Amino acid sequence: MNDLATDKPSIATPVGTVIDGITFIEGGLGAVRGLCCAGITAGFRRNPQRKDLALVVTSKPAVATGVFTQNVFCAAPVTVSRTHLSRSVATDSASPLEDGGGVRAVIINSGNANAATGDAGMETTIQTAQLLAEHLECEPHQILVASTGVIGARLPIEPFESGIPRAIAALGSDDGSDLASGLAAAEAIMTTDTVPKQAAVR
Repeated sequence: MNDLATDKPSIATPVGTVIDGITFIEGGLGAVRGLCCAGITAGFRRNPQRKDLALVVTSKPAVATGVFTQNVFCAAPVTVSRTHLSRSVATDSASPLEDGGGVRAVIINSGNANAATGDAGMETTIQTAQLLAEHLECEPHQILVASTGVIGARLPIEPFESGIPRAIAALGSDDGSDLASGLAAAEAIMTTDTVPKQAAVR
């Protein structure tokens, strides 16, 4: 692989740019076939006008990878998602994606990082994965959970309980043409950002 230290792609990488055989295309997650996205207001933030719950669902179990902090003091969603991701690929089956492996969804809230929240934060994260898994009829370990925002505040489960069904109902198309739903998901994870950050490559 070439050293990209001087030309590492940024959020402003123009559509059509090719780096190491990877072409940047228009849109973010909404441009990816097989994914459907949503971004809604669930009530994690004080501002009722801001989206704060993003949901990305695969049309079928998908191979996934993750980059996680190496800090031993990591938030509950990091611990749970790291474990779920390792379980989603740790199978002896000849067809792991058909036998309970792979990832089905990523759910992300903003406004509360669920960090430094102890056992209560862990319980909320586990419950969130279980709730979404029930709605998608999959295994909890096929759900990845992430949170961003204020550190040290308890993350309530109630916005997930009411928000997950609405986010599922708001999911866009999975044919790669629904750029608006991908943008909504990107907007839902903004904290101090002034613009949504997203990119898609082929």
